[in-house]
Amino acid sequence: ATTYGTVKFDNCQPEKSFFNQLDDWYNSDSVNIGWSTSEDCPSNEDCADGVKYVVNDQNNVISYSGSSTSNTFSGIPEGEHTLLLDVCDVLDNCQSSADIDSTILRVDTTSPEMTLPTESSSSDWSNNPNFWVKVSASDPSQSQATKVSGVALEHLILTTSSTTPSKSNPDWVEYSCLDSFGVGQ
Repeated sequence: ATTYGTVKFDNCQPEKSFFNQLDDWYNSDSVNIGWSTSEDCPSNEDCADGVKYVVNDQNNVISYSGSSTSNTFSGIPEGEHTLLLDVCDVLDNCQSSADIDSTILRVDTTSPEMTLPTESSSSDWSNNPNFWVKVSASDPSQSQATKVSGVALEHLILTTSSTTPSKSNPDWVEYSCLDSFGVGQ
């Protein structure tokens, strides 16, 4: 009599996994991203057991495949990246496309820039305390192709700490601009 071993069949997909909540923007090109654990056999079915998590973005700049529930991605370019999270078991039974989780990762590593005042309501000395000064700020990487966080705050202070307050003395005007991380000049 010939005896054959038991044949096991597993065509069940693992349960869904979800990205952990991400910050609005990151000011580093190295970001740790995590996701929830998934079971290959969420029911009492007999299955091969074991899962791998697959993370990719729309441009294949960010990529991970393994059993860990987090990974530090490095060298991420500025801008918005749509990340996709799939879970497969050891037999490559993967989630359906409807179960793949997605999230948006936003990276902005460039500080905004601000110009010195370019105009004012007073052409020279004045004793009128009500005047205006025009400054401008921009986020240099901000373009249609690369969306970045943009300028969040422009700050201008006129000071009397200068020994010779005049429009030509840069110590008389204190200025700065910040992006949404508080990074700036």
